[in-house]
Amino acid sequence: AQPMEDTKLIVEPEDISAFDRDLGINSAMHYTFSGRGSDYRYFKLNGSSGEIYLKSDISKNEFTQPSTLVIKATQVDNPDRYSVTTLTVSRRFSVFSGDLSFSHHEYSASVLENMPLSSVILTLVTNRQNDQSVQFSIDPLDLPG
Repeated sequence: AQPMEDTKLIVEPEDISAFDRDLGINSAMHYTFSGRGSDYRYFKLNGSSGEIYLKSDISKNEFTQPSTLVIKATQVDNPDRYSVTTLTVSRRFSVFSGDLSFSHHEYSASVLENMPLSSVILTLVTNRQNDQSVQFSIDPLDLPG
């Protein structure tokens, strides 16, 4: 199943929340996104509750990498009092039930002669970054020369 519009995000280990530290006053909080970036287009934030929802359906080819959102909670009666937190958002493994796909159609890397054994030569980005069962190997017959 692909993520659908208005789906509430599951935030772990606990929901986003802030509170007035002045005992007994308990002023209301207002939540806003405080960061910038293209991934914010996928999300909407309930200003009163801090709950985050999907703005629209997300296809299996979109939002393939984790993203960090910056959330600001401001005390309504005193905007000089606020707190900022970050939330890393990623797809759950179960949404990757389709075919494995790569972010680029072609990858290329050069290797120095004196590169140590077990060095990382190339990082391949797929739609299953969190899937520990995905492994790659290079067949020597596929190498040039």
